[in-house]
Amino acid sequence: ENETDLLKNPDFWIMAGVFLFYFSSLAANLFFQELMSINIIKNIPLRYYIFTVLNILLYGSWFIAFKCRHQQTK
Repeated sequence: ENETDLLKNPDFWIMAGVFLFYFSSLAANLFFQELMSINIIKNIPLRYYIFTVLNILLYGSWFIAFKCRHQQTK
């Protein structure tokens, strides 16, 4: 009856970002020792790059959510 477009729903983007970040960081923390021992460039561990990407995804989804909310208020 009442359909909602998820790509324009800010609640979806907030929850998708939170779940993606926290479940992925949980997996990264489970393998903490292994990820700290793998160095990519100049003794910087792989875990640093993983959390950098996860932070970008989290804040990117929040940005999309705020953008959707702004478009709904117009």
